[in-house]
Amino acid sequence: MNQVSVTFIPRIQGAAFWLFTAILLVLLTALPALAQEQPIDLNGVAPATLTDEMLADIDAYTADTMQRFGIPGATIAIVQNGEIVHLNGFGVREMGSDATVTPDTLFMIGSVPKSMTATMIGTLVDEGVLTWDTPVVDVLPTFALSNPQSTRSVTFRNLLSMSAGIPAFDTPIFVEPYSPEQIIESLDDLPVFAAPGEGYAYSNQGYATAGFGAAVAAGATYGEDIYETYARLMQERVFDPIGMQQTTFDFNAGVSSANVASAHGFDLANGGYSVVPFELEHGAFSIIPAGGSTWSTAEDLGRYLVFQMNNGMTADGTQVISEESLLEMRIPHSLTPNGNYFGLGWIVLPLYHGLENIDYGGQNLGYTSYVNFLPAANIGIVVLTNRVGGDSYTHAVTQYVYETAFGLEHEADTAFTAEEEGLQGMIQGFSSQIEAHVEPESVTSYLGDYEHSATVHFNEAGEFVMSIEFGDFPLYGLPGQQGMFALGRALGLFVQFDENGQSFTISAGEGQPTMTAARIG
Repeated sequence: MNQVSVTFIPRIQGAAFWLFTAILLVLLTALPALAQEQPIDLNGVAPATLTDEMLADIDAYTADTMQRFGIPGATIAIVQNGEIVHLNGFGVREMGSDATVTPDTLFMIGSVPKSMTATMIGTLVDEGVLTWDTPVVDVLPTFALSNPQSTRSVTFRNLLSMSAGIPAFDTPIFVEPYSPEQIIESLDDLPVFAAPGEGYAYSNQGYATAGFGAAVAAGATYGEDIYETYARLMQERVFDPIGMQQTTFDFNAGVSSANVASAHGFDLANGGYSVVPFELEHGAFSIIPAGGSTWSTAEDLGRYLVFQMNNGMTADGTQVISEESLLEMRIPHSLTPNGNYFGLGWIVLPLYHGLENIDYGGQNLGYTSYVNFLPAANIGIVVLTNRVGGDSYTHAVTQYVYETAFGLEHEADTAFTAEEEGLQGMIQGFSSQIEAHVEPESVTSYLGDYEHSATVHFNEAGEFVMSIEFGDFPLYGLPGQQGMFALGRALGLFVQFDENGQSFTISAGEGQPTMTAARIG
């Protein structure tokens, strides 16, 4: 298990930290999408049925914005009045390749499957296997938080709405694989910051625990087949009935597909701003109920959006989940720092010109995904990209579709273009300050083997790297910060070695819990 420090890493000083922190806030925090200032009320206003001419205009904007924002490839699905009315792909699957993106191209979709896990649990609620408010410890006797009172009272609803009082701590899942049991038991190491239902914090481990716990409630045996049972429940209760034929948790099946989009991120080592392809992230399967390494396509997610907008009924008339359980997922539960509300696997945004506005975005190392819909207007959209940090792009395309359907002025592009330019400027600023080349004599004491299967060394190309089970990750020096390095590949993690190189800690930044690894030998 991880050694998790309840203390925090030393304060990181200087412009480099603030630049990188700003980048992380853009990359890892959902943007306040579709925020509206215009005094327009669309209540009772039906959007226009999207015509071929309108769709051609949307395609032109999607392609143009992709070029302006530096997105290698993208695909969209538009749903209106209970059916997919438009599918298209844009750009290339990998920079330097002629292989084009299609609606069937596989992308990693980050956290978008959170609502799918909640949907599966909702089917168990319909059958009386458990309720949203069943205490987790009633299903998982080994479940424990650092606060005994919270242990007894945390419910599935708390875990699914990010209101269990568990702090965010994603660091371990990027370092080594965890079994469902290890994910569940790791929660006992984290400090509880609020009573259940009284505070918000985004916890992938907590959300995964809800999914794995539901698998146990449905018959899985702890220590034997939790992952397999969860995957089977999702296949039988969500993917198959909805017709999501290409959606899979199987990393190898996705990466070996003949039609898969490659991951792209930011090259921080060139002293400027550039987007490059890189080796895929394949570690987050540990938290698969929270999203992890899930593959899907625009067409599959379009079918899922039809199902959601039909209140639990598929396009062929099959009621997969009761309308009552499905609508429970859209009820605002916990207030997030940017003024949205977390439901059960969905984000409830501020009203879009008076209309209920539901979304969820996902980030993997190398991909950005987005699903948004306006239930009362019977319109929604899926946008998938093969670049990390593409929120400005996915939101700009989404807003353009709605502006087109409602005949509104196209005003959002200016704001989202400014956000993208700001992101690119921050990345360029940080890239120009880090020390991509590290002199061997300055880090001799840090070289060697550490816990969690980590090795710190120089690779054949002369790069200072940390090798973990998921690959080699560059360590970029932070000027003036002795022993402090940014872990490359846009992970957003910082590594701090102690003075003698006897251990290191990894954190997502100032004020975050740390993962500690001691030297071996």
